[in-house]
Amino acid sequence: MRTLVLFSIFIGLAIVIACGDGNIVVPQDTSEQRAIDIGIINEYLTAKGYDPATVDTTQNGVRYVIIDEGQTDDESLSIKESDIVDFDYVGRLTTDKLFDTSIEAIAEEDTAIFSSSKIFEPITINYTSSGWTTNGTFIPGFSQGLAATFGQVHIGARILLVIPSDQAYNAIPQFGNDVETIPAFSVITFELFPVRVIKQ
Repeated sequence: MRTLVLFSIFIGLAIVIACGDGNIVVPQDTSEQRAIDIGIINEYLTAKGYDPATVDTTQNGVRYVIIDEGQTDDESLSIKESDIVDFDYVGRLTTDKLFDTSIEAIAEEDTAIFSSSKIFEPITINYTSSGWTTNGTFIPGFSQGLAATFGQVHIGARILLVIPSDQAYNAIPQFGNDVETIPAFSVITFELFPVRVIKQ
């Protein structure tokens, strides 16, 4: 009986501690947040000179623009199903604030991003139009954007992804060098630059 009472007290304390102010998560209305994100995305695209109505969209709401199709005169540089692709990326908020990149010269623009211990190099993926080989490695919106765009371009391409917060980091802020780089519920953008393909 004493063991049961002590166990009950322990559980009660655990609940009280878990419900402290710092641990309460306020549920976010996803449809309301998505509507906010769509407004931010449309404003961003318009400010960048794109008509939001002509920008392509994945099934889960990631907007994308193929800015440059790359070296289309050389079919050996096209990206097809199962090819191994190296690509660089630049991640920014819709305010153009840099939060991540694989390109050292760009990282050096921001001390919150640059680290002399980080190895700056392209990411390598095995491309599939379903994106399944990248799930679990990247945020959902990034995988969706890769899947939707890489099969349409060649090496040398430039692609813009605009990712709503529920397909990015949602309520979880991200940090780099102990500085918040992505606030909670942020729409984020990536520019992608395929630099090498190995045909399979």
